[in-house]
Amino acid sequence: MERLKELHSPFKRNRDLLKSSKSATIVHGQVEQEPWYERLDELIKKYSFVHIKNHLFSYFQHDLQKFMGAEKALFFLANVLSADKYLLHLYSPDESHAFRPVILDPTCCLFSTLTSKTQCIELTDAQKEDLQNLIQGSGLDLQFQNRVGVLTVVQERRLLGFFLFLHPAFFPEQSAAASDASPLTRLLRIASRIVKDEITELQHRQEVLERDILLKLAQKISSSLKLERVLENIIDSLRLVVPYDSAAIFLLNHKTGEIEYEIARGYSENGRELLRLKIGQGISGWVAKTGKPVIVEDVRQDPRYVNADPQTRSELAVPIKTGNKILGVFNLESHQLNAFTPHQAELLEAFASSAAIAIQNARLYKLALEKKELEKDLQLARRIQLALLPHRMPHSKKVFLSAYSQSSKQVGGDLYDAVKFADGKLAVAVADVSGKGVPGALLMASLYTIYRTEIRRNLPAHKLVGIVNRHFCETASDGNFATLFHAIIDPENESVEYCNAGHNPAILVTEAGDVQFLESTGLILGFTKDARFQSRKIDFRPGDVLVIYSDGITEAENSREELFGKERLAGAIKKHRFEKPANIKKFIIDEVMSFSRNGFIHDDITLVVAKFMPKLK
Repeated sequence: MERLKELHSPFKRNRDLLKSSKSATIVHGQVEQEPWYERLDELIKKYSFVHIKNHLFSYFQHDLQKFMGAEKALFFLANVLSADKYLLHLYSPDESHAFRPVILDPTCCLFSTLTSKTQCIELTDAQKEDLQNLIQGSGLDLQFQNRVGVLTVVQERRLLGFFLFLHPAFFPEQSAAASDASPLTRLLRIASRIVKDEITELQHRQEVLERDILLKLAQKISSSLKLERVLENIIDSLRLVVPYDSAAIFLLNHKTGEIEYEIARGYSENGRELLRLKIGQGISGWVAKTGKPVIVEDVRQDPRYVNADPQTRSELAVPIKTGNKILGVFNLESHQLNAFTPHQAELLEAFASSAAIAIQNARLYKLALEKKELEKDLQLARRIQLALLPHRMPHSKKVFLSAYSQSSKQVGGDLYDAVKFADGKLAVAVADVSGKGVPGALLMASLYTIYRTEIRRNLPAHKLVGIVNRHFCETASDGNFATLFHAIIDPENESVEYCNAGHNPAILVTEAGDVQFLESTGLILGFTKDARFQSRKIDFRPGDVLVIYSDGITEAENSREELFGKERLAGAIKKHRFEKPANIKKFIIDEVMSFSRNGFIHDDITLVVAKFMPKLK
């Protein structure tokens, strides 16, 4: 900590006492011998070997401002939108609040100056106006004089951003013959490293924040079964995912061929009247028809736009889907041009997936209350739940999967999932939540959302289960819990890493017929947020079969009230281990049905079969 304070201590030398050198600098438009050389050299040395990332960017920006004697130092981080257009994010060490992103395009008088060259210039009136619009567009109200210094930060010909120094007392000039060892070149190299580190840190923080927001919002919007309350939660939560000035949620009415706005924010009464659209009409109607998201940079240039808010300049609309079925549309509008980005569209689509579950559950509940035939109507909920589960199981060149799930009631509490990663590994999971019917369905949907959100991180098995448990504890009420078996199959290394959170032991049968039960390695989910889990790794070689299942299979009873049990299940797997995964699954289900009373299912049954078969015949 003392070292950090020392690094950030202000320079004590007086500029008038510094020795002159052969280099030149511009001081208020005049050339003088370089009294800044030693200060610049000291600044370079200070940041050449520092690797303390926390706040380093802010310190560097502050020191540059002080070194140049500028009234204000700003930094614009640049994201490429197209070959000649950038999205700029403003940073200022003196400001703590977030700024709006702005677009820099070739029509700006300062485009080439800001994106290609380090220099100090006297702004023309047109350039000053453009710069004023750029700064004010970011949300900073700032008055400045015509003199500005621009320090452009480039790495491998890619623009990372640029520093702006307003009315600097002096600014180092870069000569045409400047070598790689010149002070300014070295300073630019250091700036590039620090900015790149800051970008990496910002991206990491943004990913963590976005994942946390999506999880919390998914839990919030799933907390009610009343459609009106669910929609209110969704539209208010949308602002946390993507900021907007006005927004509407449309739901499809296939009988009338309309998309009906159910709830809206930011529109006048007259504007709301214009939100009554046919499928295919307006931007939202087009999204409802095609199922594809749309970003409109300037609605004035798009003939599809319905002018419900005269101040709107840009629009983002994404479909609300469950499986391939379109339920409705999220429509967001902004008073700023180019306000929405492709990344925001991806976030909104991820949020729409969670919202679709909540909307469907709320719709089902409302329908059941109206008809007073809850059991009959929950058949629809079962179809929706099945839509959440994988329609096609992924596979690698060596490992093939097959799955089966059947609930004892219309809506069950079992779930399974399978994901293939870019490195060829397969993640497979089976879970069983407490409770059946609507409560079990809500809990299952919540657990599925959490698991699906975290599985993309490709973490070790025990770490992923630990994270899922912490989020699940925040969702589940007292007395509710779930069991989970999560496995990572690595075909290249012929192994399986697994974590068993209080679930039934998965069964591994080798090609030679040896049987291994993969017992629990941790507590059930929802018991305590601080629960610890362990991973275990086993061999998984050609011809081996791994079966993960729910207790509905082993607890199936016959007429003598005997349980099917894990030993019978292991025997069935061993007997049919030379078959393909789909056939092994079928034989197991047939034996369970034949064993139980008239094929009656007392509990949900779920089964996932994985077989290592590099030479599929």
